Amino acid sequence: MYTSVLFTALAATGALAQQTLDPSFVAVTLNNQTFGGDTNLQQDQFPQTKEALGGTVGPYDKVTLTLGDNIVDRDMRCQIVDTHGNIIRVDRGDNKQKSTFSDGNPWNFTLTEVYEIICPVAALPGE
Repeated sequence: MYTSVLFTALAATGALAQQTLDPSFVAVTLNNQTFGGDTNLQQDQFPQTKEALGGTVGPYDKVTLTLGDNIVDRDMRCQIVDTHGNIIRVDRGDNKQKSTFSDGNPWNFTLTEVYEIICPVAALPGE
């Protein structure tokens, strides 16, 4: 089962409830089988490149994008980059080896260290 220590800690402190009520946030959640957490990006700071989880590189194998209610671009896509500057390819359902990810259910990728999260990015044709 995939768990998120930071996610659990936020829920226990009530911080998660505050976060989910903030309509102008974008949360990127990275997980693996034992730990994970959120990196939050503010709409008024876009475009933005941010270290994943404050510099904690993982390795991870799942990423989820959650958009606050006031995020104007409902089709927003983000990207994750490894410690060597390479774009990490993600899969979800029939969507295979995509260079960007969107809101909704988790996207999977090969267990990899994630260095940066970039939001928003333009989706390549076919993505």
